[in-house]
Amino acid sequence: MKKPAKSATPEQLDVFKEQQRIAKLSNQGVLRIRQLRWKLDLEGENRKLLVSVDGSYTNGTVLKSLPKAVTLIGRIRKDTKLYELPDNVAGVGRKKIYGNQLPTPEEIRTSDKFSWQKVKAWAAGKTHDFDVKVVKNVRWRSAGEMNTMQLVVIRPLGYRLTKNSKILYRQPAYLLCTDSNLPLEDLLQAYLWRWEIEVNFRDEKTLTHIAAFWG
Repeated sequence: MKKPAKSATPEQLDVFKEQQRIAKLSNQGVLRIRQLRWKLDLEGENRKLLVSVDGSYTNGTVLKSLPKAVTLIGRIRKDTKLYELPDNVAGVGRKKIYGNQLPTPEEIRTSDKFSWQKVKAWAAGKTHDFDVKVVKNVRWRSAGEMNTMQLVVIRPLGYRLTKNSKILYRQPAYLLCTDSNLPLEDLLQAYLWRWEIEVNFRDEKTLTHIAAFWG
């Protein structure tokens, strides 16, 4: 990352340090994905590899460096700027890479112009019906010029802490998938498996901290 000038403000230095941290994480993420793909190929496993990641790895560094036969499913911000495919017609001149700008993921979630559809997936010990919105064939400048993806918006799932308590809602999720043809069931399930692993890590850290405190 380009280091700020000596006259940089404390706020600019904080931004620089955060960018450095993300860049290091992203480079390590790319290395791990490549190693995993290489090991699968070495063992004769020709299956496509699905990689589900959080927002820290859904960026240009990772997306532009994915090996072949790897599909990435990653969370994005609700205000991410996405684009349609260009409507190129035969003629002279440079072809367009990006079409019209789409509404933001959050605007798509709240818009009646995009319909919800039901998708079943396993989470928290049972099968749930999830409401999702899908926009196929989108492009994102951070992902590179020719990377065509699909956007999936997941409606918050309601739950109760106890049988008689009021319904609470989790946060909506906004996902980009580098394979526009990946079935929704597979895409959603891969994301939910990653989420359950993350929750497990959080619980283990909490229990370890409590044990260390009392020990």
